[in-house]
Amino acid sequence: MPAENYSHQIFLSHCSEDKHAARQLALELSHAGLRVWFDEWEIGLGDNIYLKIEAGIEGSQSLILLMSRAFFESEWTAIERSAAVFRDPSNLTRPLIPILLSECDIPTVLHRIKHYQLEDFAPKHIEPLIRTIAFRLGHTIPQRLTPPQQTSNALPVQLPNSAGDLAEVYTLILEQSSHAKKSAVLFFDIDGFSFINAKHSVTVGEKVIGAVGSLISGALPDESISVRWRADEFVVLIRDVNERTALHYAKDILELISKYEWHHLSPNLFVSASCGVAARTRRSKEADVEWFERAILGCREGKGRGGGIARVGQRINSTQEEKIRKSIKPLAHLGQYSSDD
Repeated sequence: MPAENYSHQIFLSHCSEDKHAARQLALELSHAGLRVWFDEWEIGLGDNIYLKIEAGIEGSQSLILLMSRAFFESEWTAIERSAAVFRDPSNLTRPLIPILLSECDIPTVLHRIKHYQLEDFAPKHIEPLIRTIAFRLGHTIPQRLTPPQQTSNALPVQLPNSAGDLAEVYTLILEQSSHAKKSAVLFFDIDGFSFINAKHSVTVGEKVIGAVGSLISGALPDESISVRWRADEFVVLIRDVNERTALHYAKDILELISKYEWHHLSPNLFVSASCGVAARTRRSKEADVEWFERAILGCREGKGRGGGIARVGQRINSTQEEKIRKSIKPLAHLGQYSSDD
């Protein structure tokens, strides 16, 4: 049956423990133009869950299994994968596509099907997977577009601050934090932004950046600073808060972003972001550059776990020589954590 005759090209089978990874993969696939059946988008209040899942599997061209130990312990996913194997034992016309999220014992019936081991959601790992899935389903997606480095002046939602010069941003955050007994840096990065540009256009991507910037700044306490960092990233300074409070702000902002009605900007547009948090006191001996670095690493950990997550960056155990080396050229050091990683 031709792909256009199916209501969805992909049914995404996952367990509740892997919800964050499933959500991020669903977003990436949708940004690439694929029609995805994902339970959060398809099952509404009062729906019969079993009937909706049954209809979703029947109406989908393929079924992706997000495999983990918890996945194979779930009764729901057992029903889903059994249905997929039964309907196409040869795995040719309606393929079952296994993706391994974490090490686990894979049932014998799935040994004959080659799986993809997804280490994390960095572009170098997720983009080949998305393109392979699209090719298997006969779907063409655009070549990747590089995210714009500077937003235009025609944004429908004006950015709270325009970060054209990273040195100015870095200096501003450090100078403003010096006036408080304790401060927290929050580092936000939009998940799957390259696919937003590729699927919905760079113009829509710029609108997304503007809207995310406004959502972030609008949810912050007074005297906080929200600044564009680079491409689809934002740096926030909240003064007089500890890490726990800062983490609450980060989670609230991520929820605002995920619940925003993005379809008003473009049909089938979904947006999520990840955030890293790092707090310190004025008397902290932590190097300025490593304070920033901790927030960035917390964000990268969240993205690696599927996106849409806020994480506190873990302490960095550097030698004094390493701290000095980083501090001599802080922006060069931070620059290694590109949004394209």
